[in-house]
Amino acid sequence: MSNNHIADLKDFLVANNLTTGFIVQPYELRSTTTATERYMALLPDGGGVASIRQPFVRILLIGQINELQAFVFNAANAICDKLKPDSGAYSGGNVALFEVMNDITINERATDGRPYCQVNLRLLVW
Repeated sequence: MSNNHIADLKDFLVANNLTTGFIVQPYELRSTTTATERYMALLPDGGGVASIRQPFVRILLIGQINELQAFVFNAANAICDKLKPDSGAYSGGNVALFEVMNDITINERATDGRPYCQVNLRLLVW
């Protein structure tokens, strides 16, 4: 596990086919008005550098305009399921572990009709 926890999370999500159908954007969301694009933004959410503190990450999943809410909700739920402590799915060489803080925290629609969900994670370092 490097101190670049956003890149490590992205690699994990890609390797586990949890990004299918989304444009993955580490560090910031850059959306367009293209109705058919979906975004997965991996955003630092405080907590400091992994070697010093427990950094937090926010995963924001944004669907297509006027798409059913179920698509992004199911994608967010799949991430939560894969990162459950009892799944044993994510460990960075027994140095770090991503933990879902509180499941899906937002399940709404933007003003342009895009459904979106948010998942909050904490990186545990030992």
